[in-house]
Amino acid sequence: MSATIFTYRLRPPVGLEKTLMKELKSLNLVNSKPRKLTGRKIIEVQGPEESLWKMMHKSRIAEDIQVRMTQPFRARGEKELEQNLEKLPWHCYLPNPQQQQEHMFKMPQTRAKTHSSKLYHTQLIRDILIKSMTEIQIKRDFKISLLKGMNGKGPQNMPYKQFKKQWLEKKERKEQDDIDRRVKEKIQESDDEEENTIDIDGHTIESTQIESEGKGRRKIKTLDEIKAELKSKIEFKKNLKTISRIQINIVKDRGEILVGTSYEDLHKHGYKPFVRWGVLKETLTAACILESNIIAKANHTGKLYLWDPFCGSGSFLIETLMMILEQPVRNFDGNLPFQYWPVHQREQYEKFKEELNDYQKMVKKDQIDIQIIGSDVSQKAIETSIKNCDHSDIEKLIQRGLVAPRLRGFINNPMIFSSHWPKYSYDENGEAATSVLMDFKQTDRNQLLSLYQGDFQSIGSQLASLTENFQDFTILTNVPYGEQSKEKQRHTDTDLQNIYRRFGKFIRNYPSLEKNTFVLAQSHHYGHKLSFEKFSNCGWSKELNFSNGGLSVHLLKFDMSQVSEVKQTLQAYKEIAAM
Repeated sequence: MSATIFTYRLRPPVGLEKTLMKELKSLNLVNSKPRKLTGRKIIEVQGPEESLWKMMHKSRIAEDIQVRMTQPFRARGEKELEQNLEKLPWHCYLPNPQQQQEHMFKMPQTRAKTHSSKLYHTQLIRDILIKSMTEIQIKRDFKISLLKGMNGKGPQNMPYKQFKKQWLEKKERKEQDDIDRRVKEKIQESDDEEENTIDIDGHTIESTQIESEGKGRRKIKTLDEIKAELKSKIEFKKNLKTISRIQINIVKDRGEILVGTSYEDLHKHGYKPFVRWGVLKETLTAACILESNIIAKANHTGKLYLWDPFCGSGSFLIETLMMILEQPVRNFDGNLPFQYWPVHQREQYEKFKEELNDYQKMVKKDQIDIQIIGSDVSQKAIETSIKNCDHSDIEKLIQRGLVAPRLRGFINNPMIFSSHWPKYSYDENGEAATSVLMDFKQTDRNQLLSLYQGDFQSIGSQLASLTENFQDFTILTNVPYGEQSKEKQRHTDTDLQNIYRRFGKFIRNYPSLEKNTFVLAQSHHYGHKLSFEKFSNCGWSKELNFSNGGLSVHLLKFDMSQVSEVKQTLQAYKEIAAM
């Protein structure tokens, strides 16, 4: 384990700070106790580099992870900022000379924020930061040059300004040499033998013509050479390695440096390449699942029964299955910024990734009875869910024995479009034997996840007869709301009100669903024309509040004990209105 302890800043979706702290504690991802920074929507934890790997690959709610370089420092003016930036441990995060010989790096992206400080011009602060990072690399090489000079292996007593000038020229020359090399390769590989022409000052010059008249006149570049040079410059910039993003915050004349650990936000988990309108971000999906206690309940009772009657692209279904199996959240194809840090433990990280993707070492949950069901009135939604389920390699998880399907009844109706997993039957060695064929006389089959196309009342009434009136079941769903629902599904306000009424009436018919039904709906006051709480005519307690696509939404829990409180609130409104 690394002896170096880093301070990490984790940014969850707005409003989900407590949920992220709950996740970090439940997964034991860090050794220290996570804490929320006062007045800020950020969680701070401390731990070795191994903690960063775990959070990067296992935290489902964090959308960004940064490393705080040092304790806050004074930044009351430009000179003081420059002096304190020079004292920071840049050598731990910027590429060392050996790495610069192997790869060529871009200057890192920078960002500046300031609040209640004498230094308020963000562009000026960024310029000082970029200058400081450049100077750090030059001064580091200058010290190495002085040591070589003292040992008789290099020039002695070279002034710093002269060394800096030579350093910048050498860097520029190296970049140009690389571009020229690429140009020559492209010209040699070109199979086009047609003669191209260039029009200069009204004169047409053949591509092979060289202006040789007049001493000191330069060679005219051919059209092929110009094209090759432009392409090479583009390729050169693309092949430059990108290092960590650097952010400087100055608040009340005290600055801090934050180093990024990823190239983009972490809200994508990679399970849903096919999405539809109104889809939830994976981080929000995971937060709803965590707050509904589906996973904790399954680990305690040995049963995970879930139904999403408005499944859309299958967000809740797939994320729940991956969470119960503790699958890695993100498998990054390329390198991450922290892999270029000089302090990065390369061998240990490669070993960590191998173990992460080793099926032999993955958590097996074959003792838990899992039945996940999704339904939607839209056939396009079901088709999208099927694509996402196939992309998530659910079949491979079953084949490897991480989860065991059970024999149970299912809806077998030729008029209902459906799909089921597993799609194949496997022998004792986990090899696919034959695809599972169904006839319409069949009443049960081995299944783990099922998708049905149909209205929730129609599908729900048939599921009720197969599941003992939803005994031990949890409903977790995202009901239609917002302008996109009206536009894409052509819902009017009356249509949405009727959906809410029918859904409320349906769940009230099954007592086992009380306190086991969780609905994500748009936040409205109770008297609003599209208030889900009002038109569903049920009692609801608010579990979460956050923003989805710019809309304020909340996660509601079905609880009939809340009905009396709603009635008291309505009575109070009436009394106030009568005054």
